Amino acid sequence: MWRPESCQEDSRHFCHAGAWLRREHLGLIREHYLRGRLLPVIGGSREEVDGAGERTGGGQEGTKTVGPGLGGISAGGTGVLVDPFKVNCTSSYIINLNGNATLSCVVEENEDDEVAIVTWAKDKIILAEYTAQTTEKRISESPRFFVFEDHIKKGDISLTIIGVQKTDQGTYQYAVGTSKAYRSGEVNVQVFDAAIPYQQNSFVNENFILHCKLPVLLSEQVIHFTWSKGNRTLTAYTKGEERDETSGLLRYHLEMNRVHEGDIAMSISKVLESDAGTYLYSLETDKGRYTGEVELYVSTPLEIKCNHPETVQVNSEAAIICHVVELYGEKLTRVKWSKDNEVLVEYSRKDTQWTIRALPGFRLSKDLISEGNVSLIISNLQGADQGIFKYLVSTTKASKEGEVMLLVDSPLEQQCQAQQSACLDDSFVLQCNIPELRGRKAMYVSWKKQDRKLVEYSRGERGSKTSGWTGYRLNPGRFGLGDISLSISKVNDSDAGSYQYNVETDKGRYQGNIELHVCMNLVVECKQRHTAEEKGNAIITCQTGNLCGEKLINVTWTKDNMILAEYYMQDMQWLVSESLRFRLPGDFFRDGNVSLLISNVQEEDQGTYRYSVGTADAYTQGEVKLEVYFKVSYLWWLLILMMVTVLVLGIIIRKACKKVKYE
Repeated sequence: MWRPESCQEDSRHFCHAGAWLRREHLGLIREHYLRGRLLPVIGGSREEVDGAGERTGGGQEGTKTVGPGLGGISAGGTGVLVDPFKVNCTSSYIINLNGNATLSCVVEENEDDEVAIVTWAKDKIILAEYTAQTTEKRISESPRFFVFEDHIKKGDISLTIIGVQKTDQGTYQYAVGTSKAYRSGEVNVQVFDAAIPYQQNSFVNENFILHCKLPVLLSEQVIHFTWSKGNRTLTAYTKGEERDETSGLLRYHLEMNRVHEGDIAMSISKVLESDAGTYLYSLETDKGRYTGEVELYVSTPLEIKCNHPETVQVNSEAAIICHVVELYGEKLTRVKWSKDNEVLVEYSRKDTQWTIRALPGFRLSKDLISEGNVSLIISNLQGADQGIFKYLVSTTKASKEGEVMLLVDSPLEQQCQAQQSACLDDSFVLQCNIPELRGRKAMYVSWKKQDRKLVEYSRGERGSKTSGWTGYRLNPGRFGLGDISLSISKVNDSDAGSYQYNVETDKGRYQGNIELHVCMNLVVECKQRHTAEEKGNAIITCQTGNLCGEKLINVTWTKDNMILAEYYMQDMQWLVSESLRFRLPGDFFRDGNVSLLISNVQEEDQGTYRYSVGTADAYTQGEVKLEVYFKVSYLWWLLILMMVTVLVLGIIIRKACKKVKYE
C-alpha cells in the first residue's frame, strides 16, 4: 500500500475522516503529481499492488485507493474502505494540427461526492486546473487549454485544446479528487498534420466529398467510425457489418472499401445551404481513438448575367453590361476582360486595395464592383472592337467565366451638334447634317422623342411617304444634300429634351441623339432688399436666367439717373465705364452674374439702384433697394458714455443740494 512520506504529510492529507479537502490538500495532490510520486501507469491505467501481491483498482480509467482521508474512510476504526469513484478516459488520441480537440474524461460512480479538484498537466507544467471549496471556486488555465466548471459539476473533466500546435504532442497527466479519494492517469496525444483541409468549400446543389484521409489507418484496424454534425449522427461504420449505417440520412455516404485504405471521406449528395457548418469525425481502431473536425462552407455558384448583344456605333462610348446575380455576402477579388487572348482590363483585390491593369480606352466602374457590377466600358469605340469579349469573375470561394458578342455598326459620317438651344415661342430647326448622305437616296428617316415618333419618312417601290405629329416636319428635298434637320414650329416648354434620329440608306445606317434646351425670355433675378454697413463692402446680387446660347452685350447700373457701372460689347470687345467704388464681377459675361459690387459703402449709397441687361435678341431692366447702416465709432461710444456720466452726476448733485437746503 502507498503510504505518506511523513506523519506531517499524512495529517495534511485527511485531518479527519470525511473532511472536505482544503487548499493545502489539493496542493499536495498536485505536488505529488508533478514530483512523480504517484504510482506508475500501466497501459494507460494507474494500478497498485498490495502486500499480498494483488492489484487494487485498475481499469482504463486508472483507479487508485489512497491513504486515509483520500483513499477511503475508516468505518468505526475497522479499516473497511469505501469503494472509490472511477474515471473513464480515452487513453490515446490523434488530433489535427491547427484544429481544436477535446481529451474526453468522465468521472463515474462518485454518487454525491462532488469533484473538488481537477488538474491537467504536461511535461510537469500545469495546463488547466479547477478547485472547488465551500467559500471559493477557482479555474485557472493556460491560454489554449480549458476545463469547464459546469461540465465538471456533471462529472465531465475533459480538457479542451484550442488551435492545436506541434508541441501539443505528448503525454498528458490528469488528477481528479473528491473529499474521499483521488484518481490520476495519462492520455497520449499525437498531433497529425492531416491530409485533410480544416476548411473546405462546396456549392449548392453539387455532389461533394468531405475529404478526410488519415495515413495512420494504413497500419491500424478500424473498429468503429462515425461522422456527425451537431447532435446528429450522419453516417457510421462498425467492423463486422456489411453495410454502411446512415441513420436514415440518405444524402451522406461512406465508401466502405476505401475506409481500410485510410480514406474516411464522406460524400454529400445535392449539397444544401444548411449543410454548412462543423462536421465531427470519431474513429476507433485497435490501437486508439481519434477525433477531429472539418469546417464546411457552402456557397451559391457565381451567376453572371449580361445583356443581349447590341449593335453599337463607332466613335461612341459603349458598355457591355454584366453583373453578378447574387454575391451572398462574398466580395469580388478579381474581374478580368479579354479579347483575342489579350487582357483588356483586370482588377484584382488584395485585402481592401484594388490593383488595376488596363489598356487605354477600357475600364470598369470601380465604385460599382462592390455591388457586383462587372460591366466593361469602352470609350471611343472602333470597328476593330467588334468580336467576342471574354470575362473572368472571382470571389474568395468561386470563379465564373463567360463571353459576350459585341457588334459594331460602322455608320455614315455625321455632323450633328449634340446640344442645341431654342427660345420659347420661336420657330426652330434642330440642325443635323450627314455628309455621307449626299448623292444617295435615303430609304428611311425618323425622329423620336422619349420613344414617341414625331415624324417619319420612308421610300419604297410605290414612292415616298411622310407622316408625323403636327408642328414637326422634315424637308425630304434636302436629304440629297445630307440635311435631315427637324423643324419645330412655335417652341414650347415640353419641347425640351432628348431627340433620337435614325437614317438608313442603301450603304449604311446611323442613329444618334441631340439634346434640345428651351430658353425663356431674358430674366434677371435679384434679391429685392440689400443691407450694408457704412465703410464696408456690399454686393447687390443679381443673376440672369438661362441665356440659351446667347451672349450678353450690355449691362448697366444707375442710381439717381447717374451711371455707376456700364459694360457693353462693340466689335467683340468689352468697353467698360465705371465709378471708383462700383464694378461688376470679372466673369459676369460667362455665367450671367450681373451683380453690382460696392466698396467702402457711404451714407449716400443708400437708395434705389436700377439695372438694364441685354443680349442681341432681348432686353430687360429692374431695380433693387439698398439700406446702409451707420457704424458707430469708438469715439462716438466714448462721447455717449461721458454724456451719460455727466447726466447722472448732475442728478446726484441736484438731489444733494435740495437736501442741504431743507436742513
